[in-house]
Amino acid sequence: MPGGDYRYAMKMAGSRHPELAIPYFNRIIKSRPQMAQAYFERGRVYLNIEKRDLALKDFNRAIALKVTDPRVYDERARLYYETDQVDYAIADLSRYVSLARNPEEKSNSLRSRAKMYVVQKKYDLAVKDLNKALEQQKNSANYWQRGSVFYKLGEYRKAADDYSRAIEINDYRTMTDRIYSMRAQAYEKLGEKEKAAADRKAVNDRARNSWGSLLE
Repeated sequence: MPGGDYRYAMKMAGSRHPELAIPYFNRIIKSRPQMAQAYFERGRVYLNIEKRDLALKDFNRAIALKVTDPRVYDERARLYYETDQVDYAIADLSRYVSLARNPEEKSNSLRSRAKMYVVQKKYDLAVKDLNKALEQQKNSANYWQRGSVFYKLGEYRKAADDYSRAIEINDYRTMTDRIYSMRAQAYEKLGEKEKAAADRKAVNDRARNSWGSLLE
């Protein structure tokens, strides 16, 4: 493996300017045309900069070369979703589910497939996947997503309970305000006005405190 180029390419791929990684991946692939992982990583960059045709070619090539990283199916599924090919996305996510190497990948793959089922309004299948995801990882993202499906099903108590678990775990902090807002909506549906008001106040207080910390 051309170590220096590959390390720098990966560094650039994770930066604010991922397109800078492409010349390095090009050079790696030119010298190692059978290096499946390089095609996968370049495909991820292409997808992130919305060059989807090139991304698809790279993902397909990586798979043809038997890439050992199952996340290639997750990334290609994302591409299919972004191009309104949800059935193809589900097929790829099913492959990812079967190939996942650890609880985190299994959880992520099941949660992603559940999202596709929600797009298709197959809420029962989404709940089944999220139940399985929670068997792998009891994290905020899984509880939040399952709560949102319960909300769509009109099961507002189950939704509120899942949102509460997501807030308690608090490992998905960028979405905490949204989870509070969703729980407030569930409480409104349940007629629990005081709880709904408390959640909305919590969102406002968090926003005020965040703004204040920026001014210190």
